[in-house]
Amino acid sequence: MRAYFDWDDIGSIDALAKTIEADPDGNRVQGRHIGINTTNSIIFGKDIAICTIDLDNMIVAGTKDEVLVCPRDKSQKIKMLVDKLKQQGHEDLL
Repeated sequence: MRAYFDWDDIGSIDALAKTIEADPDGNRVQGRHIGINTTNSIIFGKDIAICTIDLDNMIVAGTKDEVLVCPRDKSQKIKMLVDKLKQQGHEDLL
C-alpha cells in the first residue's frame, strides 16, 4: 500500500511555519500570543505568553530563558547567531 502526503523539508523557521495554519491576520502562531495590529508574522512561544504591538512580517520566538526577534526576510542569519552563541560560550541557550 502506498501513502501520499505533502512533504516539506523543515530546515528553516519559515518552512516550519508552513506546517501551522495562518490566522486571519496572516500570523502563524504556536503557543500563547496576544497581539495588537500584528500581521504576517511567525510567533513561537514555549512556557511564556508573547505579546506584540504593530509588528508586520517578523519572527518572534521565545522560551522562559531567551527571546529571538528578527524580520522574516533575515531568518537565514539565525545560523550566524547560533555560531556566535557557540563562539561566546552560550551553549546553554541553544
